[in-house]
Amino acid sequence: MYNPFSLKGKKILITGASSGLGRSIAIECSKMGASVIITGRNKERLQETFDNLTSSNNTQIICDLTNKKVIYYEGAFFSQQTRHAFLRQDHIF
Repeated sequence: MYNPFSLKGKKILITGASSGLGRSIAIECSKMGASVIITGRNKERLQETFDNLTSSNNTQIICDLTNKKVIYYEGAFFSQQTRHAFLRQDHIF
């Protein structure tokens, strides 16, 4: 049956996925079939979100995107890790 809201085959990067809206978006996108890359600052809470994902080929990256050092100096690592996980993202939240 055709589902116009299906995310099957989509790759989505979700920031702030360790709690709140980011966690909810990650879990719901996963339920709809998307492979997700989740990021967050808190390792334990991000792992809880990761454990609730139902789709396959998901990745978690622990980092603080509010820290300029992470963005400017470790951004190359983040980008490389993200590219390695998925060649491209269909959506970013």
